[in-house]
Amino acid sequence: MRKREDDILREISLVQTKLQSIEKHKGGGHSEPSNCVEAAARSFKSGIYKIKLNKFSATPFDVFCNEETDYGGWLVIQRRVSDSVDFYRDWRAYKEGFGELAGNYWIGLEKLHALTSSCQQELYIELQRFNGGSYYARYTEFLVGSESEGYPIQELLAIA
Repeated sequence: MRKREDDILREISLVQTKLQSIEKHKGGGHSEPSNCVEAAARSFKSGIYKIKLNKFSATPFDVFCNEETDYGGWLVIQRRVSDSVDFYRDWRAYKEGFGELAGNYWIGLEKLHALTSSCQQELYIELQRFNGGSYYARYTEFLVGSESEGYPIQELLAIA
């Protein structure tokens, strides 16, 4: 019962955030969104959106936002749907990111560090098997350290 209550409160909070984002964009005080909740607030559709993270770059960059999973608002950091993209890469490739947002890709450790150090983040891992089975894990706190630290996962708290 407590878990369901937490889910409902999280959904209400997400809807409130999306409504605030819509109002901000309507009011002419348009600024670049900094996450998928804001970026997809008008359409509620999964796809490629631009966000801006001051800790990463003054220039907005493209990300893939998932609006279908667990009430939406998820920024996809890795997708592997086929073997068409080689994930056996060097440090630089994993730092900068690679692949295509609409297909197989990795967002890059530098962006991941900037995202997770900007504010508290959750991590949702979804695995789908070719036979149709799927599995997931969800973590309430997710923080990736800096390059000088070797980009370690510094916090990872699972939802019970």
